[in-house]
Amino acid sequence: VGSSLCLTVIISIFSSTGSQLAMSFIVTPLFIWFFRKGLVIQQAMNAVYMLPEWSLSCRMAQTMTLVAVGMMYSGGMPIMNILMMGYCFVAYWADKWAILHGSLRPPALKGKVTKTAADIIPIVAFLHIVITLWSFGNQRVFPSEWGWLKGFYQGLVGVSDDQYKEWTETFYLSNEAERRENNVFADYLRTRILDFARDSSWLLLALFLIFLAYWIIEVFLFQFLLKPLVKPIKVAITGFCRKKLKLAEDEQHPSFEQVAAELAHQGTIVSYEPNANVRYRAFLHSAESLEEVRTAVEEHKEAEAGKQKAKEEKGKSEEQAEAGTEQENRVADQA
Repeated sequence: VGSSLCLTVIISIFSSTGSQLAMSFIVTPLFIWFFRKGLVIQQAMNAVYMLPEWSLSCRMAQTMTLVAVGMMYSGGMPIMNILMMGYCFVAYWADKWAILHGSLRPPALKGKVTKTAADIIPIVAFLHIVITLWSFGNQRVFPSEWGWLKGFYQGLVGVSDDQYKEWTETFYLSNEAERRENNVFADYLRTRILDFARDSSWLLLALFLIFLAYWIIEVFLFQFLLKPLVKPIKVAITGFCRKKLKLAEDEQHPSFEQVAAELAHQGTIVSYEPNANVRYRAFLHSAESLEEVRTAVEEHKEAEAGKQKAKEEKGKSEEQAEAGTEQENRVADQA
């Protein structure tokens, strides 16, 4: 099984990364060479010379498939870590070359695809723990003594020491037909689950129990059974915490009135009003300055009126010139 899985992963590494390169640098050039003959319209040439699209969703699905398989089986098959490292190296350079040199410019995307992929990682981590526990608990491959969690975990599984020995011996001494008829495999499965408490995998068992407790309490109870009761409490606690944090931030930052008073004491102007500046205030309160302001305003109005009048006269002259040209054309047509 391990060799078949490794071979499948190796083939998937090169098939998922090489398909885009083949499409960009082999198929597309051949397509252009074959269909460009006789093209004279720009629209048709644009359609033929269009580069292929680089699909983020497709590449993310391929990457997550390989990463999930690698993470799940890496505990019992350490070579999967090396294969995943090789895939990351090959995928990085292949995708980079395909995007920069052989694909259309990708559109602006949101983080929904990446967020969905990140949400799958905890499930993959849980499956990694389960498969690693199954591998490390196999006493024919990793023989070890019982760990310190045996007593607690044995109560959860419900298998005594005598039942463990009896069911294990029965499974190994019986043939395939007896295992199916006498429900031997179900009993052996319970003994293999109890093997999770071996000394070689006690840390993984602790993580497994934490995962299991979290999903039972958070996902099953809080999200389904007790959601009408828990959600208002969570919203209230979240709002209370945010209010406290906002008040703490407001206390750390001084208000504008405090800063303005301090700046005014230092002689810095904190307003855009002209009266706030001593020099502007003296200028505005003098009679000569007011007369200069009125004169400047009147000169500005006269200049704007002159520009408008010149613009109107230019428009009239252009209309007269057009009318004269039309009249000359009519005379020429009559002649």
